Amino acid sequence: MARTNNPDGLILSGLIHNGLIHNGHHSGRTRIPTYTSLRGPFTRDGAIHPQHSQQATHPCVRTGPINARVPPSEQYPSLNPLLAADVTMKRLDMRKPPVTQPLESRYIHLKEAPALDAAQCASPNTMRLVFRDLPWAVLVRASPGKRLTCRMVWDQLYLSLQKPVKDSEWGALHCLDEGAQCDNARRAAAERGSKSAMLSKKYRQEPIRRVDFLGPICYFAGLERDDEFVKIRTLPGSEPAPDTWVVKMKF
Repeated sequence: MARTNNPDGLILSGLIHNGLIHNGHHSGRTRIPTYTSLRGPFTRDGAIHPQHSQQATHPCVRTGPINARVPPSEQYPSLNPLLAADVTMKRLDMRKPPVTQPLESRYIHLKEAPALDAAQCASPNTMRLVFRDLPWAVLVRASPGKRLTCRMVWDQLYLSLQKPVKDSEWGALHCLDEGAQCDNARRAAAERGSKSAMLSKKYRQEPIRRVDFLGPICYFAGLERDDEFVKIRTLPGSEPAPDTWVVKMKF
């Protein structure tokens, strides 16, 4: 299998797509050509490759237009690939509403697909999200009678990060790193206020929001598992939380 030298180990999809490189699976005398590009473990006719057919994968991996299919997550097979940090290529700026950010055509059918596979999760309509560098946890859940979709996860995460910071939270955060993170948040809020003034021609003091503490590391890059971190992050003596995922953020 041909791979690039980047840390994510992405495959030379361009060469594979053009037929210059391809991988295959031998079954007796029959060789089944497969795409090993970002399209995932599919044969050229769009079917799931035999060597992957018995693996538990999120159902949306097997649906959608053939030319828009994406690979399942090997690390998190119960998770929608658009949310899985190990395979998603989508980056969302959490300073802006997700609905205002364009989505590549190959991902469009996934945003309304279930966030979690009900066959592999006890509570597929509820998730708890935590950050490595922020103290807040986000409880994401679907409305009664609805299924939790990828889009709902994005929207509820965004709305949570737009909440103004409380006085007690500001004080606690200021003590963590001698105020460095608070200084960054203050600058981010001031910059947002300046941009607003340019549009409305009237300056107003912008409240410091949770998202301001992210600084430039404000791009959502998927969800991942880290049971050790979640164990440390969970308040001792608190009630068992729903399925907990760690939010991965990037520049």
